[in-house]
Amino acid sequence: MKISLAALAGLAAAWLIPRGGGTPLDTTTPTPTPPGGLTAAAEPLAALSGGVSFRLVDGVRIFLVRDGNIVDGYQGVATTPGGGPIHWCPTNHWFEGDSGGPYYDSTGVVLRYSAPRNLDRISVIVAAGQVTIFPHSTIRGAAAPPTPDPLPSLPPPTPCAANERVG
Repeated sequence: MKISLAALAGLAAAWLIPRGGGTPLDTTTPTPTPPGGLTAAAEPLAALSGGVSFRLVDGVRIFLVRDGNIVDGYQGVATTPGGGPIHWCPTNHWFEGDSGGPYYDSTGVVLRYSAPRNLDRISVIVAAGQVTIFPHSTIRGAAAPPTPDPLPSLPPPTPCAANERVG
C-alpha cells in the first residue's frame, strides 16, 4: 500500500512540474514608460461609459473606446517622431496632439496625413462582464497612407480648446 501511495505522489508531482524546455524568451515593451510590474487591470464593463474614456494604468496613457460590448484600447501617445501625449476632443470626435496635430479618428486611424502610422493599440479583453486592460501589451499601428503631393487644399482643422480635452 505504501508503494502505491508513493507512486501516486510521484506521478502527481511530475504532473505539476512545468513543461516547455527552458525559460521564456525575453520580450520588450514598446510603451513609453517601463512596466511598473502591473500585468493587467480589470473593471466591470457596466462601469465603462459608452464612447471614449481615458485611463492612466501603470504609467501608460490609455484611451478606451466602447461601442456596446466591444471595447478597443489605444495608447495615448502620438505616433510621430518624438511622440507626445494625445487627447480626445469630444467636440470634433477625434484624437489630437498638444500643438495642432497629429489627428486620429475614434478608431485610431491617422487623419489628414499628420502621422506616419495609426495609433498603437493596447490589448483589451471583454469577458464575463469584465474589461481587462493589459497596459504593456501593445500592437504597433499600421502605416498611414503616403502624403499626397501636392497636398489637398483643405482648411486646417480647428483644434479643441484645452478645457474640452479628455486625457
